[in-house]
Amino acid sequence: MELGKSKRRSVWKYLVGAEQIMKTKEEKDLGVIIQENLCQKISKIFGLSYKMLTNIRVAFQYMDKDKIKKKSLQA
Repeated sequence: MELGKSKRRSVWKYLVGAEQIMKTKEEKDLGVIIQENLCQKISKIFGLSYKMLTNIRVAFQYMDKDKIKKKSLQA
């Protein structure tokens, strides 16, 4: 597995003794799975979280303390 996007990165062959280590799309270490497309997944999760926070902000944009108290008393 390679991390980063640089096209100018040197390509190396890694060896353990005489055996070459092969590339993989994912690796598990200490119970954590690191994947090649991890940045895409993080961006997607961040985007969904940002949309949710935006919805919350819009919903409460016109509410002040008094309006929130009145609504909670009515419920």
